Amino acid sequence: MDKSLSSKIFVGLFAGLILGTAIQYLFSGISFFDVYLLGAAEGAGGMFVSLIKLLVVPLVYVSIVCGIVELKDIRSFGRLGGKTFSLYIINTLIAIAAALTVAMIVQPGAGANLANTLTQSVELATTETPDIFSLVVNIVPSNPVQAFANGDMLQIIFMAILTGLAIQALDSRGGPAVKTFKMANEIMMKLIGLVMSLAPYGVFA
Repeated sequence: MDKSLSSKIFVGLFAGLILGTAIQYLFSGISFFDVYLLGAAEGAGGMFVSLIKLLVVPLVYVSIVCGIVELKDIRSFGRLGGKTFSLYIINTLIAIAAALTVAMIVQPGAGANLANTLTQSVELATTETPDIFSLVVNIVPSNPVQAFANGDMLQIIFMAILTGLAIQALDSRGGPAVKTFKMANEIMMKLIGLVMSLAPYGVFA
């Protein structure tokens, strides 16, 4: 456990797999393991996941604002945004192509006769994907508090960009705001380090 954080996480991962498998196959039916130990592990694991979710929204908002206000030339923001968007599209296309390739090779569910295994009818519900126009319109939030509460990342990123550009437009008068966001960014980095130090135990749980 004196190794790097990634080594500790792998130790926690394999230790959790071993202990979970042992409880499942060797100690099944024992109330101490089924109720207390698994209950404590589920609670600890859930708390760790909640901690990560807790930090995601403020981390994204603060880090984007800090990135914009630290730009020496605001015109470089357009080039940076263009490169980021291009990389996002390329990454998405690669992910889709990889998923389709694996699906065609593995063919999950091929040959499975589900009619003999299902005891009741199954209804498949379909959802309609929003059109591109609605997606663009919804980027602008009508309620910033609701956007943060729902964790709508596109709206949060839009607000962060808008805030950063507004601070940049203040020139020297925006110095206090810049210092505030830089301090907030340092606090977020410290919180991230604290939560990640608990990662081996959260992964184990």
